[in-house]
Amino acid sequence: MSTLIVTEQTSCETWQWIDADGASHTLGEASGLVPGQWVGFGIPPTRRVDRRIPGRPGAYTLDRSYGERTATLQVVVVASSMSGLQQAIDDWAERFNVLRGGGTLRHTRTDGVTVRRLNCDYEAGLEISQAEGVWRAGAQAALLSFFAADPFWYDDTETTETFAASGTSAAFFPIPNATTGSFITLTSSEVFGSLVVTNDGDVPVYPTWTIEGPGSSITLRNVTTGKVITLSANGGLTLTAGQTLEIDTRPGSTLIERDSANVAAYLSDASELWPLALGANTIQIEMGGSTADSTVAISYRLAHLTP
Repeated sequence: MSTLIVTEQTSCETWQWIDADGASHTLGEASGLVPGQWVGFGIPPTRRVDRRIPGRPGAYTLDRSYGERTATLQVVVVASSMSGLQQAIDDWAERFNVLRGGGTLRHTRTDGVTVRRLNCDYEAGLEISQAEGVWRAGAQAALLSFFAADPFWYDDTETTETFAASGTSAAFFPIPNATTGSFITLTSSEVFGSLVVTNDGDVPVYPTWTIEGPGSSITLRNVTTGKVITLSANGGLTLTAGQTLEIDTRPGSTLIERDSANVAAYLSDASELWPLALGANTIQIEMGGSTADSTVAISYRLAHLTP
């Protein structure tokens, strides 16, 4: 029985698959799946909404954005024997099983420093036709397809920034009143803190918030975009000392929970689960009844068009 020896790439570019359970599997000879060329992982396809007016030439654009993507990665499934090859295919079939949940492709560039991840599902490629490969030599070529409903590559590490209490932070930013044109006056007890958060990725990103009480009349205000999240409906949300409020604004992951209990009913009609716009975002936290034990933190991953 012959043995096939496959030499891995000498560059620092690497691929990893993080399965639905969070386990990481590096694509390489040791894992039985050696990566090759890839297609479709660069800039995602654009999506436009245009309107044409009868009797007039051309059209005007209502919206422009990016759509979902399907990308492919050439691989060779390798082993030292036919039975080992079948086992390697079985192992990867389990890791790609969409019934267990979605996964993540983690890519490290040739610089060995830039690491980004794409949330996606295995779509096709491991059907395997023995006639197409060199099965008896312990190898099988495959072209793996992955589907990403969210087409962006995210930083491998999450950034977390903490707001200082108003006594030590920069002065709060004046908020114009849209009705009167004057400025809204806030007392020192209402302004918890302010911070400038810079999104230097390629697209807006939706953050998660962690707020620990005590505190009440909570408002998360993006002064730059004018959008707010206010928990003032139904009498308003109050956090006692030690209670934690989690707000996840990411589409598909949205939650508003106090100590794991859903409190979305406190969200005001004027609220919008806003993202961090491109560039500098001036963010102000308003919260009454806070003490030295109160904390507010924002977490996010920058998003990019390319791996």
